[in-house]
Amino acid sequence: MNLSDAELEALLSEPESDRVERKESFRGDVPEKARQAICAFANDLPSYRKPGVVFIGAKDDGSPSGLAVTDELLLQLANIRTDGNILPLPSMTVENRILKGASMAVITVMPADAPRCVTKVGPGYAPDHGGELQALKTNGS
Repeated sequence: MNLSDAELEALLSEPESDRVERKESFRGDVPEKARQAICAFANDLPSYRKPGVVFIGAKDDGSPSGLAVTDELLLQLANIRTDGNILPLPSMTVENRILKGASMAVITVMPADAPRCVTKVGPGYAPDHGGELQALKTNGS
């Protein structure tokens, strides 16, 4: 599901939430934070049944950071899906979009049918032991 520019700009104008994450660049700890957000959006614990979006090149207030969105950056973002750090593979798209007058990399993550996405923690993965994700979803935590 591709979101329109108007829908994306509306999400940029809202505070960060369990559907929206913003990052000014893709350096430092941002790749790991992006993976965590992608996993959370795929799990869709609040059951919104709507895509979550990670904006790379957006400040916390939703304004453009001036990041150059290059083919190399888009490839790095697309490789998050298959780099082995998120299992199972999330359903996501990576695009260069012009929003608020500037280029931004936009990762759109579709919710999975069942919350089961995990991210790599050290040499292993943080699995769903004993249905913790389902318990969180059921209890609304």
